[in-house]
Amino acid sequence: MLIFYPLFSVIPQNIAFRAFFVHRYRNLFQRNTTIILASAAMFAFGHIIFHNWLAIILTFVGGILFTKRYIETKSLVASIIEHSLYGAWLFTCGLGMFFTQQGI
Repeated sequence: MLIFYPLFSVIPQNIAFRAFFVHRYRNLFQRNTTIILASAAMFAFGHIIFHNWLAIILTFVGGILFTKRYIETKSLVASIIEHSLYGAWLFTCGLGMFFTQQGI
């Protein structure tokens, strides 16, 4: 899980919710705060398939952290590393069940 999660989940999510979303919709938002919140909301909405509020809340908070890091550093790699570390931490401390289909 700790190997495949970053490769098949974190990297595609960061490309979609950080790189693509921020670059594509940057002109619609006047301030960094609004684009960070919009990206976090879309990131959380992408996790609605898990049918639990904890996954949505945690991904919204994570989306804020990861998008903020991406905008501050202008580095997708930094955001990917942060996302991977938080995700690995969630899975190893037992909260991963809220982010898998088995947790439903």
